[in-house]
Amino acid sequence: MLKRREGKLMKLRNKYFLIFFSVFLVISLAMSFIAYFLSNHILMHKYEEMSDENLSYIMEITEKELNQLTNTFGFLANNTLVLERIQTDYGHRKAFEKIRDDRIVTHTINAMSTFDVFASIQGIYIYGYNGEEYWHTIGNDFFENTTIQEELSKVEISSIGLTYLGIEESYYHLADSEHVLKFARKLYNHFGAAIGLIYFELDADYFRKLYNNERIYSDRKLFLTDHEGRMIYHESKNLVSQKLDTEGHAGITVEKELEDYGWKLISMTPADRIYDENSLIIKVTLITAAISIILEMLILMVITGRIVRPINKLTKAMTQVRHGDLQVQVDHKSDDEIGLLTNNFNRMTRQLKENMDKEIAYNKAMNDAEYKALQAQINPHFMYNSLNALKWLAGIQKADNIINIVDALWILLRKTSSLKGQFVPLKSEIEIIDAYGMIQQVRYKGKFEIIYAIQDEHMEKIIPKYILQPFVENAIFYGIEPKKGPGIIQVVTEVVGDDLKIMVMDDGVGIEKEKLRMILTDSSKHQHEAGLNPIGIKNVDERLKLLYGNHYGVHIDSTLGEGTTITIHIPINTSQEG
Repeated sequence: MLKRREGKLMKLRNKYFLIFFSVFLVISLAMSFIAYFLSNHILMHKYEEMSDENLSYIMEITEKELNQLTNTFGFLANNTLVLERIQTDYGHRKAFEKIRDDRIVTHTINAMSTFDVFASIQGIYIYGYNGEEYWHTIGNDFFENTTIQEELSKVEISSIGLTYLGIEESYYHLADSEHVLKFARKLYNHFGAAIGLIYFELDADYFRKLYNNERIYSDRKLFLTDHEGRMIYHESKNLVSQKLDTEGHAGITVEKELEDYGWKLISMTPADRIYDENSLIIKVTLITAAISIILEMLILMVITGRIVRPINKLTKAMTQVRHGDLQVQVDHKSDDEIGLLTNNFNRMTRQLKENMDKEIAYNKAMNDAEYKALQAQINPHFMYNSLNALKWLAGIQKADNIINIVDALWILLRKTSSLKGQFVPLKSEIEIIDAYGMIQQVRYKGKFEIIYAIQDEHMEKIIPKYILQPFVENAIFYGIEPKKGPGIIQVVTEVVGDDLKIMVMDDGVGIEKEKLRMILTDSSKHQHEAGLNPIGIKNVDERLKLLYGNHYGVHIDSTLGEGTTITIHIPINTSQEG
């Protein structure tokens, strides 16, 4: 005993060594990781805040300029002089009237040229659905007006506000910029009916000039993209109108969306710029060291708690079992002696619970199975005397068919009342089926025939009693009886390895698939609705599974119009007593 105890102490000593070694290793790794993580986190957070703050400022400026642009052309779209000019049909008027009205509209537009954004507008084209047109600061240098109208007809213009059409080459031959931002807005008369469009182009360099005058951090890259991801602003003029590719960017990216146009302001800070600032590493290292000491204390407390906790759990669980609670399970997994003890305890309580549940379920199943047999055992002496009297009267009247029924009832009563125990030879069950079949033949008058294909050595195989008659009964009542013409019921046995299979087959009307599914899974009510013996089939299947396990039991195959085959699968066991 002393040596065995010393062996256990050695194991605990080794375990403590490994525990403390693991503690210091974890602490060392944790210190390095935390130092790196904190320094990186602080730097990233710092740059994110700065980028977000700067981008918010740029976005405020951008929104202000776009609002000015929207308001400017909103004024034009609602200006009475502009609307009258584009609605007037000058086909029957003098030429000077159109020139006069054009000057009025031009003067109106020039009055708005004080806005900063107006200086970057390349040209304005107003088109009326009645065919009237107006050009501002452009003329023959503009592409054919039909070209503009065709392009505008391909896009959907919003019913309110400006519609951004994209960043493309200008329709204006003498444009200062290679690329322009194209916009359009619908015109409505005083009755709310659409009467035409205003189209204008904004120099793409406008935002370059705007942002160059503002405070943008030199270590960040700023982009303005449209709804298609094409760049409206880039520090390199040659990349304007191309799609922005952010894939592979290492660093901080902050985005803000201009909801009215679907544009995005994007700020990118390169990773190498972020990691240049490592002044926090020393502070982070000191903080990490202090945290590591605290972690060591916490980890040691946790480890000692983990050693004691499973023992306390096991002690509490044993107390519950002592008071009759067999459902208790201890949740603890380890490869040491405590883990082995816990696993054995859990296995023991599960086995006890399973055995108790199995015994309760088996007794219930046996009570249900013997229900009918017990009815037949009520005062058998009285039944024997009554059958003798019936047979004597039938003999006097020479009623041979009644004599046959009485003989069959005699055999059936004798067999069911004399069978003791839970198991009987197969031949005893066959005798019960013969007697039962003889009685039913009187009612059905040759409607069915029972055929046996059983080898002699199979007759002595030991099986649970009362397992065949319910299936023969189902075959007669629910298979053969609804069928037109006579039917055949076959009882066939087959030995497969160490198992015995007994098949009860009929060529009756069969069972529907949905009803077949309910037989062994649903309640007896559903079995009865399916046209089956609600006590017999479920009872037999449960008894066999309780006796031999879920591998054994009853299996049913059926085809509508062809018949049903019920297979009883049990192990061969000649050691059971009948």
